Amino acid sequence: MRSLGYITLCLFLVSCFRPDEVLPPIAPQETTVNLSIDENQSAYIDLGSILPEYNESEPAWHLKFQNTNQGWGIYLNTLDNVVIHNTTQTDFDAVDASSFGPEVVWQMDVPTPEGLSPALGEWGDFSFDNPKSFKDVFLILWNDQDTSYLYKLQLLDATVNAYHLRYGPLNNDTTYSVWINKDSDYAHSYFSFKKHKKVQNVEPQIGAWDLCFTYLQDSIQTHQIFPEQYTINPNFGIYNGLLVNYRTNFLYLDTAAGFENIDYFYASKLEFYKTDQLFNTFVHWDRENNALELADELTLLLNKEDKYYAIRATSFARTGPSNYSISLLVKQL
Repeated sequence: MRSLGYITLCLFLVSCFRPDEVLPPIAPQETTVNLSIDENQSAYIDLGSILPEYNESEPAWHLKFQNTNQGWGIYLNTLDNVVIHNTTQTDFDAVDASSFGPEVVWQMDVPTPEGLSPALGEWGDFSFDNPKSFKDVFLILWNDQDTSYLYKLQLLDATVNAYHLRYGPLNNDTTYSVWINKDSDYAHSYFSFKKHKKVQNVEPQIGAWDLCFTYLQDSIQTHQIFPEQYTINPNFGIYNGLLVNYRTNFLYLDTAAGFENIDYFYASKLEFYKTDQLFNTFVHWDRENNALELADELTLLLNKEDKYYAIRATSFARTGPSNYSISLLVKQL
């Protein structure tokens, strides 16, 4: 009798609890990115809002400095045709117009599987808390619209949180000395030779973006298509690319399931990985029609903290010689 009463009580209690409701899937959102080498060179997307945020820097930047604690990479603005040459001299004043001639080989940042390898290379001994510069003097060619300028540049000893450089024209009329302080809120700091100071609003804060549609340099031999723009180095061209904020996101490129069939449970079983740049992600070259074609079978999956996102391109169109527009569907799983 006691057993019957116990069973009855259990059945009563169970009947008081409703089973968990399965939440309906979140409807995909659509967004469109419009890029132009001459104007909108970069578009940043935060998956929380998916509205593109375009580069608002004015004037253009020429050097990009790594902001991480142990990072000392310095990169060139290839889209603005910035290139350098290491004279291997260390006497800043001795580098003049005679240092520039037909034997000068201009260098630019080189893409590798591990990311961009800066043309300035390892400009110092970074085993010290305050890096010690090798004091090499570089020739640097930069543009202001249709005018080209030839400067010399020397990295001086840095502090734990700032770069120190001096630069100026080859005739030694003017020499500038500036400090570039690291800002941990941003992945990089940017510098303009035209304004002789840091440039603001080039990229959002580290936690405020997930994807960046932009243009990236790469070896022409590795691509089946012509570059958007050629560079001063005949082996490298500019291609449309995608940057992933690897500090906060893992990714997976899926061609098996289809965008409509991908859900949280499917994504949670995939092996996500980190990378910072992809080329021609949502398009490929159609050899039969000799044209770019939308890779509509591809879904880009991102894992950010405990959330998963699926992204698929729905259209891709040329809007000019080096301009394009791409529309995306984005859904949180």
